[in-house]
This record gives sequence, structure tokens and C-alpha cells, in this order.
Amino acid sequence: MANISSAEGTITLKGNWTQQAIDAFKPVLNSWEFYGEYGIQDCRNELSLKNKITEFYGCGRWSFSGTLNSFDDGTRDWIKKNPDENHPLTAEQYNEFLKIMFDNDLKIEITFEDEEEGFGFRVSETGVFTSDGENLCYETIRCEEEDYDFEEDSWESLGCESFDAAARFFAQFLVNPDKKELQKWVKECVLPDECYVYAEEETDVYEFLEDNFTDYCFVVDTDRMYDFMKRFKINPVSEWSNLVDFVNQYYCSYSENDLEEYIPINLESDEEFDKWYQKLQNQ
Repeated sequence: MANISSAEGTITLKGNWTQQAIDAFKPVLNSWEFYGEYGIQDCRNELSLKNKITEFYGCGRWSFSGTLNSFDDGTRDWIKKNPDENHPLTAEQYNEFLKIMFDNDLKIEITFEDEEEGFGFRVSETGVFTSDGENLCYETIRCEEEDYDFEEDSWESLGCESFDAAARFFAQFLVNPDKKELQKWVKECVLPDECYVYAEEETDVYEFLEDNFTDYCFVVDTDRMYDFMKRFKINPVSEWSNLVDFVNQYYCSYSENDLEEYIPINLESDEEFDKWYQKLQNQ
């Protein structure tokens, strides 16, 4: 799975936008949340004839610019996958919006700062959406990229207290888990973070995750949650549903088909883990 980048910026309507055009754009903009996957997660205020600019927060697959380039495909896929009665956008509405944009030479300017901590880059970019009458097209107008050194935490640097707290956090979702197997999974799959030390003070798992992991995922790869579900027995009366709801909202949507097809990874041997854990305890 891809690393997630975090972007903040502004959306500005350029050209002679009428109320009809703005009304046609609103359900399209709402759909760009893509149910919490990559896209525009939140806009600060509603667009109108008097207010043609809004601030936004979004996330990208590797980069926000690359995600914007795939918005046309993403919008169409989203329409196909979510055709329920509460759907805010239909294919007919989307096609009509593209036609309105093209006929009136309308543009949507997006200016943003994007950051992806995994590879250590920051990007300042301005781009525009236009329409050829049938497709939404994104073009980068200005882009400045900055690399920076990002020093990741490690379980060794955080210490045994943080590691054990992380293992306890994930144990709460399971029925009689094998302690060492869970510890090995945490070492391999969970991004090191000292926040787990304070997790037991939280009364709600969703709130804990929202307080600490909205900008980056808590596992090294979102597929590792499939590994968790395959490897251990989930306790249905735990707060597991809150964790799943959080992941679906901020990262990706899990499916039963993908779970069935997932092949668990190979963890290190008990002997290798015991040596590592003893060093961690003796630090």
C-alpha cells in the first residue's frame, strides 16, 4: 500500500461561475471525500456566488498532486462502487457538471502545501482543474519541492514501556492472543509511537486514534490489518468496530474479499524476537 501524504490549501473558483454551475459542483466536491480514502477530506466553508474560495484539508496516495491527477477516474469509480440511495452524486450529474465547466470555460484552482513524512518531502503547488466536456483534467501550474531529513522513531529509541503499551493496545481487540505472537506482530507491523503509553487513559478507541493518527497510519502498511485479522481471533464485543470505523474513515475501506485473499506475512522466529526483546528490556 502507498504512503499517505497530508495536504492543506485553498480551492478557488476561476471564471464566470453562475449559481447553476456552483450547485452542479457541490455534489462533486462532496464526492471527493471518497468515503475517507485519498481525496479532499474537509472544506472549511461552503462555496457560493459571494464566496468562491474555501480552505481544505486532504490526503494523497504517495502525493496529493498525483491523487489530483486521478480525480476523474476516482470520481467515476466512487460512483460505481457506492450507488446507494444516499449517494450525493450520480454519473448523470457528474457528466452534466463537466459539460457546464467546458461550455463556460470554468476552472477550479487548487493551491496547497503537501507533506509526506515517510520519504521526507514537502511540496508547495498550484494547479487547475479544467474540463474537455467529457473528462476532468488536472494541470500543475507551479510546484516547489523541498526534501528534508525525517528521523523516525524506533521501538529501541522509545523503549520497552512504549512497546509493551502498544502490544496491550492491540491485545484488547483479541480473544486469548498468544502474547509472543502478538509482540512479534507489533514489532513488525506497528509504527513506533509513545502515545500507546497513554492509550489506557482514553475511554474511546476511536477518539484515541483520532487524537494521534489522523496524519499517518498506525501500521507500516494498511494491509497489515488484514494480517492482524487473519493471524488472531477478533473479540466481537471489544472496541474493534471503532478501530475499523477509524481506518475506513481516514485510510481505506476493508473488504471481506480482500481479507479472504490475503496471505499473512512471515514473522521472525521466537529466538530472534527473544534476543531483541531482552536488549529492549535492558536499555
